[in-house]
Amino acid sequence: MKRFLIVFVFCILFIFSNLSAAELTFDDPAGDDKGPGTYIYPTDPVYKKGSFDITKLEIKEKGEDVEFKLTLNAKIEDPWNSKSWPQGGNGFSIQMAFIFIDTDHKEGSGEEDGLPGLNIKFEKESFWERCVIISPQSKARLNDEIKQKAEKFKDKIVIPKKTFAQGRSLIAVVSKKDLGGFSDKWGFQVAMQSNEGYPDKKDFLTRKVNEYEGPH
Repeated sequence: MKRFLIVFVFCILFIFSNLSAAELTFDDPAGDDKGPGTYIYPTDPVYKKGSFDITKLEIKEKGEDVEFKLTLNAKIEDPWNSKSWPQGGNGFSIQMAFIFIDTDHKEGSGEEDGLPGLNIKFEKESFWERCVIISPQSKARLNDEIKQKAEKFKDKIVIPKKTFAQGRSLIAVVSKKDLGGFSDKWGFQVAMQSNEGYPDKKDFLTRKVNEYEGPH
């Protein structure tokens, strides 16, 4: 029976840096937002074609900060009016991205599992030491989720100083100190998900994959 996409990781972009530390750019093919190949988008019109399709990741060193710019194959919108949420929001509603960073490239060093709800594991040579979260949710909400569901990862999760949407891009500004520095030798892996304001009690603001086609 064909399974339908309601969430999970719409696409995972595996990228490893080999350029100047000042500015890194990684392109990703359009049209590969199908998970393992069989997932489709939910039927609600807020999930527009390309909304989870990563086409580019740009990383720029800016003084004491690092800017992560994730470009998608559709304009970023805010259909659920994130600014009106109880704890506020960042001006977009649908997407949520996780940038996992391998800072040492040592086999078996770092974390094997992704954050709760992603249901992903990493290869031994690509375990991660930091995870930058690009979320429409406020810093307060993210910190609450970490305390409740991801306590063991608390020292490795990086909440940006600023997160916002611009055109087709999600942008997060992160303190270099919180990353533990910055190097063009690091590896980066991106998991794109769908933001869920009312997640399962064990999931970190992620939507579940449903077997059958539906609105969410």
